[in-house]
Amino acid sequence: MKTKRLITISLFAAITCVATMAIRIPSGLSGGYVNMGDCVVLLSAYILGPLNGAIAAGIGSCLADIFAGYTSFAIPTLVIKFLVALVAGLMFSKAFRTKSWLILIVSGVAGEIIMAGGYFLVEIWLSGSVAAAAAGIYGSVIQSVFGIIASTVLYKALTANVSVKRYIDSI
Repeated sequence: MKTKRLITISLFAAITCVATMAIRIPSGLSGGYVNMGDCVVLLSAYILGPLNGAIAAGIGSCLADIFAGYTSFAIPTLVIKFLVALVAGLMFSKAFRTKSWLILIVSGVAGEIIMAGGYFLVEIWLSGSVAAAAAGIYGSVIQSVFGIIASTVLYKALTANVSVKRYIDSI
């Protein structure tokens, strides 16, 4: 693996962790919170590609859960965010050369469906209650919408810069 790629994956994992922890708005009855981590999870998939983006997203999100005291969610988060980025990245990378707003949004929605469904199942498993798990769906949807919009705007802004585009193409 190229050093530049490894450093960029690590950087995106760190940014994912910080974005997840920096702004936390409580949501649902489970003690969960809405954050901007999904923006970076999706951005990782779009910029680093499906597998490398998934690695950065999973590790960064898992670390945020550990640092924030949500250790019971750390491993499920690792898997869920990995899958979110993998699916979004695969859809985005298969979109031929048309990296339009619509492709970004559709790819993000596909990944975020996995996020909402994954946390719904984890909540059922941890609480033993479908009703308690259903209470967290609202927060997941809000987080998903913000993540999709922010990652789409950021990707378009970043790739409009020639230097950034050249760097992305080189990793």
